[in-house]
Amino acid sequence: MSAGPGGARVLVGIPTRNRPEFVKQAVLSVVGQRFERWRLIVSDNRSEPEVSADVEAFVRELGDPRVHYYLQPVDGGEYGQGRYLFGECDEEYFVILHDDDCLEPAHLESLLGVMDADPALAFAATGQLVVDEANEALPERTRSYHAEQGRDRFGEGRIDDVLETFLRYGGLFSITGAMFRSSAVRRNGLVDDDCGGLYPFEFNVFLRQAESRMPAYFTPRELVRYRLHEGAMRNYARPFFNRVMMSTMIKLLEKRRFSGWAEKRRSRLLAAVYRNYAYILYVAGERRDCYRFLSRAVRMEPLAWNIWAYAVFAVVCPFLIRPIWGPRVTL
Repeated sequence: MSAGPGGARVLVGIPTRNRPEFVKQAVLSVVGQRFERWRLIVSDNRSEPEVSADVEAFVRELGDPRVHYYLQPVDGGEYGQGRYLFGECDEEYFVILHDDDCLEPAHLESLLGVMDADPALAFAATGQLVVDEANEALPERTRSYHAEQGRDRFGEGRIDDVLETFLRYGGLFSITGAMFRSSAVRRNGLVDDDCGGLYPFEFNVFLRQAESRMPAYFTPRELVRYRLHEGAMRNYARPFFNRVMMSTMIKLLEKRRFSGWAEKRRSRLLAAVYRNYAYILYVAGERRDCYRFLSRAVRMEPLAWNIWAYAVFAVVCPFLIRPIWGPRVTL
């Protein structure tokens, strides 16, 4: 059993950018953990100078030697932040907490108990309590969010078929607050070396662990507070309408081959990405490549009616693609 500086067993990394009030709450949620053998790094991804100074002063004034602040020299996106934070990890376990979320007081204690009890586990993930900007619980939104992510289908326990489960219910595992076994991440890799930017960092992290075929653990206990607010990435990034993000997703899925049901899920997901990417290309004025990717999608999933619907629409009503998709697409 190894330990990091000061005997810490868990490194919690909080990547942040221009969210001073939210990140302070995230930090305090770690400081308030029942389990105390942790180390925390707040990694500032080039916030505005006044924001950086404010957050750095907040960390310094805490006077807690377990809490550290680091200002990144360049904007490395989620991939850069994740690589930096894990590169700093000497502890047994590694946790990323988004700067707009918070951990419940029993979080580290609970997941450490799970991970210590089963050394085969690669990671453990939890349910989430959806909260508003003021950190007030939203019970109805929590229930609907869990249903959207497929979490209402799972109870407490170990998941042995992690790859199949992840490819079918990708929203089951959320990286914010998930606890990873550091030795497993070093062996399996955190993310693919040739990827960068933002999305699909989270998908990439879980895919690397899932394809190792190591088991994982899920608890529906709401040990993370997941904040809804106007500045959340899900409200502005629109990954499935973003050219760069979709091209990275294609890169991840094309280079892999699985077997059995997992391969069927990979093919289905890749076909859907091809379909969306084709329309993005049409909006970009690359009509020939649009039809090329639609052809790939049809060949990959020839019995999928929704793939055929997009293909037929692109042939019969191409003049409607830009008016419908254009406002949503990021090139």
